[in-house]
Amino acid sequence: MIVVAACSLAGVGEAASQTKHLAGVVRDEAGNPVPGVSVKILDSWQYVITDSEGRFYINTDKADGKLSFSCIGYKNEILPITENSDMEVKMLPDASCSDEMLDIALDRTEPRFSYTGSMSTVKSREIELWQSKGLTETLQGKLAGYHDGHIRGLSSMNGEAILIVLDGVPAPTLDLNSLDPRSIESVSILKDAAAKALYGPLGAQGVILVTTKKGRPGKTQVNVNLNFALEMPTVKADMLDSYQYAVLRNQALANDGLQPVYSPDDITAFADGTGIDNDWRKIFLKDMRTSQRYNIELNGGNERVRYYVNGGYARTEGMYKVDWKEKYNPANFENRFTLVSNIDVDLFSFMTAFLNTNMRIYRNNETRGGDIINKIYTTPNTIEGPLVDGKIVTTENFSDPIYGSINYKGVNQETATDVNADFGLNLDLSALTKGLSLKGIVGYHSYYTGIRNGEYDYARYVRNEEGELVLFGTNVEKALSWSKSASTVYFILNSATL
Repeated sequence: MIVVAACSLAGVGEAASQTKHLAGVVRDEAGNPVPGVSVKILDSWQYVITDSEGRFYINTDKADGKLSFSCIGYKNEILPITENSDMEVKMLPDASCSDEMLDIALDRTEPRFSYTGSMSTVKSREIELWQSKGLTETLQGKLAGYHDGHIRGLSSMNGEAILIVLDGVPAPTLDLNSLDPRSIESVSILKDAAAKALYGPLGAQGVILVTTKKGRPGKTQVNVNLNFALEMPTVKADMLDSYQYAVLRNQALANDGLQPVYSPDDITAFADGTGIDNDWRKIFLKDMRTSQRYNIELNGGNERVRYYVNGGYARTEGMYKVDWKEKYNPANFENRFTLVSNIDVDLFSFMTAFLNTNMRIYRNNETRGGDIINKIYTTPNTIEGPLVDGKIVTTENFSDPIYGSINYKGVNQETATDVNADFGLNLDLSALTKGLSLKGIVGYHSYYTGIRNGEYDYARYVRNEEGELVLFGTNVEKALSWSKSASTVYFILNSATL
């Protein structure tokens, strides 16, 4: 038994002596380091990714193997494994990007040069250049054939919404604008019948493939993104003042054979500035509103386990100026919390498991007053108000004034939870037939929304013939009443692809 143990230890020592520790740096033709290059030992599952300085470290037991260097935008390089422990690799640009891997139907990838379908793709580096809270705005003008949530227009007046596929799992109820742009690796649209036929009737209006970022081997990288923006209209409409409006209004009535609304004294007061001239836009609309977004990303792993985690928070304020109520806050605002967690594990050399989770939580507040923007632009600036001696003033023709619509109609408070999750296995069956693989996925998508409705009403006042303020209509101030509603939608998918 002592002799056997000695032989075993000798065997271990001999195997350990054959392990090679390879290291090096990858540079472009200008000598600059290239991060994100995939360094793979051919005919094995081992690979690493170059760090921010272009360096890589990898171990191998193969004495005569080869190293493959690949990166989108560069030509692939294959070099033999040598005794040199400090390699320097030069990669040349590839303008055609023919080796770029495209995300296609059923969570498969295919090189650009071999794909014959019609599709458009935008990558994360382009998405992140546009600082937007949601994907809808970000994608405008970046994907040929995509506009305002439609692909190549509507095929019929009763057409259903386009199908969104998140990380290979169809999500018919998913809102594209709810996804955090910072967590997206690529977005592709399938436009021709052959490409989207695999999704059946659900893909009739087109298919959008959304792929989130995945973990890469290497030291844990922590990225923090802070964005604070002031948003304002790029163009503002030129509005008439009260004098111009009154003159044109009287002229319009005269053209119809009707009596003028404004007397000569009114016209004179409007002209010299002593009359009423309310610019409702300045009274009720902010000059600018704030939008803020914060993200923290964790990315890393080793040769067997890789992870990517992204936590985000976004908030957008409303555009209306409000008076804070003790009973409720009538201001419009949107809060969104996001969490993306993608984990990949190499269980064996031929089997990989993955678990992807994408969760969004919303807390939104919205006044119940309707058609407010239209009221702001159509209410004559000759009407007094919005408050006179603490009373909300209006006229017979405008029974629901702007001030009351914003501050005294109640509020909708929404809490929603949107979850997408999928678990799957990838089996490499190349030992049976070269290029053969089997992939199984179990996907889940649920959307819960709960709304707390607060109803409120207020008294309106108008001027009578004597110029006194009197109660208008039957509306009076009433107590705030609350009601609740909730709904849940879910979708489950099981699929296997050979």
